[in-house]
Amino acid sequence: MSRQLQQKNKDINSLELVPAEKAWTVNKSGKRRLRKDLKIYGKIDLELPTCILSTNTYGVNNKFVDDFNVLPKKTKNEAVDFFLNNRGIKGGKRRVVYLTVKEKNKKRKKHK
Repeated sequence: MSRQLQQKNKDINSLELVPAEKAWTVNKSGKRRLRKDLKIYGKIDLELPTCILSTNTYGVNNKFVDDFNVLPKKTKNEAVDFFLNNRGIKGGKRRVVYLTVKEKNKKRKKHK
């Protein structure tokens, strides 16, 4: 069985990339927080490009979640294109991309 179709890897197959600008919001007091509506699996940072790290939480250091090679080919290619294509824009300010779990479509109700 291919790696993508194994039961234990279904969470990895349903990942999509979200830029850091879209993953963070500002609350009423002016502090930056991660959006609560996103289910974040981890982040890829240019300082450690071969590792998927956990996201920042208050008072906790980043932890190793998974290896970059575990991701499906489509997600890896999107991440590489994201960093390569956006490096030339304004001195390459983008250094982090977040991996979020796609929301599954809800089951449709049957018409009576």
